[in-house]
Amino acid sequence: MKLVFALLLALGAASVNSECRAPDASFASFLKRFKNDRAFQLQRVADPLPIRSTEPNAKGSMETTIRQIPLRELRTWSHSLIRGNAEVAELSDSEGKVCEPKPAVNGNRAEVSQSSCETDIYSDRFVFERFEGCWRLMEKHTSGT
Repeated sequence: MKLVFALLLALGAASVNSECRAPDASFASFLKRFKNDRAFQLQRVADPLPIRSTEPNAKGSMETTIRQIPLRELRTWSHSLIRGNAEVAELSDSEGKVCEPKPAVNGNRAEVSQSSCETDIYSDRFVFERFEGCWRLMEKHTSGT
């Protein structure tokens, strides 16, 4: 695992925040805390965090842009990276329900999706990877109209 991490850094990939003191018991327990604890979120993200946004362009076709958001910028955001329990409850009263299928966990990689159930207002996909027992958000993909 250390070799893989070293290769990622050597190739110029995002660095991995090292504030993980103990391995996560499970992806489910990590995700519950990640979704509801903003300070914990910021400890467990790639720096910079690649965010891929797919939206309609002026010609009406879909266009994807990729931004590399440094951790220092993420800290200034007023919103969280992923919808937690409170935000999901709030949205159910305004923009409709949030659909979140069971996370897809495959070894050291996991994907979580959140989307508006009855509309195409938004759809987010989060890619997590486990390094030395600790899960981290490595990419966010977002799309909407």
